[in-house]
Amino acid sequence: GGGGLFRVDTSCLTGVPGLTGSCSTSATPMSTEFWDKGLEYLDRHNVNCADNTALSQWKVQAGGITSNIAFTCCPVTYSTCTTTSTSCAAVRGGDISNVALLSLHQPTCGDNRVMKRWQVQTNGCISNHIKVEYDCCTVTYSPPPNPPPPPLPLPPPPPQ
Repeated sequence: GGGGLFRVDTSCLTGVPGLTGSCSTSATPMSTEFWDKGLEYLDRHNVNCADNTALSQWKVQAGGITSNIAFTCCPVTYSTCTTTSTSCAAVRGGDISNVALLSLHQPTCGDNRVMKRWQVQTNGCISNHIKVEYDCCTVTYSPPPNPPPPPLPLPPPPPQ
C-alpha cells in the first residue's frame, strides 16, 4: 500500500498436522539499531522459537526510537532440523535502504517441514548485501489411531 508502509505475508503452520497445544508470543530485545539504520541491522534480531515449537507469525514493533520483532511460536512435534540460507542480495538502492528489498529473500521450508528460526546475516556477503539464515525442521506426526469399531449386535434370543 501507500504511505511508506510495507507488509510481509506468511502462511506459517497453515495445515501443519501435529500442533500439540497453545501458541506463545516472544520478542527480540528492543534495539535503537533498527530505527534509522539499514536492513543489515536486522542481524541484531534472532527470531528463534524454543525446541519443539515452530514459527507461526512475526511482526516489527516500534516503540519511540526503539524497535524489536515480536513472534509467535506453536508447539509441534518435529525431528531433524537443518540450517540453510537465501542467496546474498542487495539491501540498498542508491543511498537508501529499502525494506521492499526483503522480498528478494524468500526462505521456504517445503512440505512437511516447519521454520523454527530466522536471522538476517551479513557474513559471506559483499558490502551492502544480506542473506537470511533459517532453520527448517521435519514434522513427525502420528495421527491418533482410528477408534475401534462398535461391537457387533448380539444375536436375538432363541424363541421360547
